Amino acid sequence: MMNKTKRISFFHTSDTHGYLNEISYQTGKTVDYGLSRVASYVKRERTINTILIDTGDTIQGSPLMYFYKSNFEKYNNPVAEVMNNMNYDYLVPGNHDFNYGREFFSDFIENSNANFLCGNILKDDKPLVGKEYEVIEFEEGLKVAVIGITTNFIPIWEKKEHIDDLVFINAFEKTKEIVNKIKIDPSIKLIVLGYHGGFERDLDSYEIESMSTENLGMKMFLEIQEIDIILSGHQHRIINKSVNGRILMQPGANAKFLSRVDIDFEFDNEWIKKEIKSSLIDCGTEIPDPEITSKLSKIIFDNNIFLDEIIGVNKDNDLEITNQLDARLNKHKIVDLINTIQLESSGAQISCMALGNSSTGFKEEISIRDVLNTYVYPNTLAVVEIDGVNLRAALEKNANFFVIQDNEVKINPAYKAPKLEYYNYDMFSGIDYTIDLKNDFGNRITKLEYNGQQINDSDKFSLVMSSYRFSGGGEFYMYEGLKVIKEIPLDISELIIDYIKKTREIKVKEEKNNIVKY
Repeated sequence: MMNKTKRISFFHTSDTHGYLNEISYQTGKTVDYGLSRVASYVKRERTINTILIDTGDTIQGSPLMYFYKSNFEKYNNPVAEVMNNMNYDYLVPGNHDFNYGREFFSDFIENSNANFLCGNILKDDKPLVGKEYEVIEFEEGLKVAVIGITTNFIPIWEKKEHIDDLVFINAFEKTKEIVNKIKIDPSIKLIVLGYHGGFERDLDSYEIESMSTENLGMKMFLEIQEIDIILSGHQHRIINKSVNGRILMQPGANAKFLSRVDIDFEFDNEWIKKEIKSSLIDCGTEIPDPEITSKLSKIIFDNNIFLDEIIGVNKDNDLEITNQLDARLNKHKIVDLINTIQLESSGAQISCMALGNSSTGFKEEISIRDVLNTYVYPNTLAVVEIDGVNLRAALEKNANFFVIQDNEVKINPAYKAPKLEYYNYDMFSGIDYTIDLKNDFGNRITKLEYNGQQINDSDKFSLVMSSYRFSGGGEFYMYEGLKVIKEIPLDISELIIDYIKKTREIKVKEEKNNIVKY
């Protein structure tokens, strides 16, 4: 007699960042991503034995979320509405889900029908929301355990007032502790980790790529062998890897891809795991789900009116970014503008800022949409005291961004993979400096002056930078422990909007203060 069989499926999204529909917030044109497209696949392919899980960074990252943050009393939570319509089973918090404060995060939690899995973020010795893990029992006694874990780096990046009553446990240690609880029950035949975090080692060679504990996925995979599947996020990578029947997945960002894992079981006195198959589903050609399109119509309409408000005029006509390498190699004038705003807002002597991976800049008429597409992150400002030694160290690290290949200046491949990190190259105002690409890494800063005078190791300055960079984001460890002169709690994007509204006619004084020689 043939043994009974059963297929369990996991559908997984991550880092959707408020990209709910299929219309670009930059251009207003149709794009091949957005949860409205993913929803069509999910609704068509889902069975009674399918688990739908998201591993975080859902409520920050798009202009729609910026608009909703300022108006969330007026609308139903759009992310919760979409995810409820898709019938998500589990949600794992991401680091960016804290960016707009706990009230905003709580609004999402309270309006979500899904169960939260939050193993290593504790309040009063309990998970901040939901459970550490859940055991799902299917028909005829088949049991599967699902764990939720988040990168433990949140305290390094996040505003203290957003998390000051929370405790963040090391992601690996907590996962190991939970797995040790789960494996006591022999009837649990599959362990799935939903992890808002990535991988610190090369996926093929296992060579260490980062000593940071921000991403611990490979340590979990190698040292906690009981985990069958890791559904990861945070790094925005496209990963589908199988190793000896165990699975590593990551579906990129902005709801273009869906991770799908199908697990086949056979019953012979007990359930036995026979085969695991994984695939990354490109939902870019799916027809957007009409229910979701309808649910979003009001807030999308109002959001577009808000984003298209003209707040100033660009009198230079050369503030549009058309080439991401050139914008950094020759320090685009939009950088001078934002550094000027940071200097005026802070009173600091020196400013640094980084452009996003796909910052757009400004056309002739400047709208709120243009600002949010140019400065895309919810950072605030910190002013610190820095000496010449650490300032030079920061510049040397930034100088690693460029390499010379085939007699051409190119972006260092390390900033392209495993994750696109153009935002980890800062450009400075207030100092004069030269980067000589013919020199080895660590010895590329050949000129460093303030007001025409060479900067000595013991010289001290006030430096304004984003809260992300000050916290060590991008592994700028030379900033750790610097004396904080003051913090400016307004989002940098809001400072830019306010400056443009006040100034109206924008004409940038270009600062020829940095030279890249090659």
